Amino acid sequence: DDRFIVKEVSRAERNAFLDHGVGFAYFAYVESRLEDEDGVSGTCLAKILGMYQVATRSPMESTETKLDFLVMENVFYGRDVAAGATRADEVPPPWRTASATTPAVLLDENLMEVLATDPILVTERSKRALDAALRRDAAFLSSLGVMDYSLLAGVDRRADELVVGVVDYLRQYTWDKQLETYVKQSGLVGGGGPGKTPTVISPGQYEKRFATAMRRYFVCVPDDDDDREGN
Repeated sequence: DDRFIVKEVSRAERNAFLDHGVGFAYFAYVESRLEDEDGVSGTCLAKILGMYQVATRSPMESTETKLDFLVMENVFYGRDVAAGATRADEVPPPWRTASATTPAVLLDENLMEVLATDPILVTERSKRALDAALRRDAAFLSSLGVMDYSLLAGVDRRADELVVGVVDYLRQYTWDKQLETYVKQSGLVGGGGPGKTPTVISPGQYEKRFATAMRRYFVCVPDDDDDREGN
């Protein structure tokens, strides 16, 4: 019924979640945010339900194949949405096709073109809450050495509500990513040269760029309370 998303994860992502402390830290963080007394969860992280391994063996072969899967919430479950996604480090291909029962996902550069003529309007109060939650989430992920996460955002056309979730947040800044950053900054073979911005950046840089990018996507409008106070 599209309530959950099942995603195959790489060995590096599995190890980060199970062996490198990301999983324990994630559940502790989400629990702490859900216990807030402000009436909201205080986090935009798409909720993870569990990680599972499926093993298959061919009757004709002795080898066993193992695949790791992550089960998480579908941020748009039960919603009538037009969706967009953005990352902080690069502009991916223009369109990513979703399943037959969900809309295509409009990515960063194309999303900005749409917002130029059809902006997403949110109240100042909602914008403050969203910005605060995203800053907390980005700081938490940065503290774990996580990068390459994205914001998935959609407008529920029936409820006239903005629906958001941070996804793809299991990739840590491991030694291979650090080496790629160094090569691209240093001008070594395959690098961009000194002064060039690498496509792979550190978690701290990614956090700052993510927070800056998120401020571009939503336009503030006065709250109803503000209108009444002004009158």
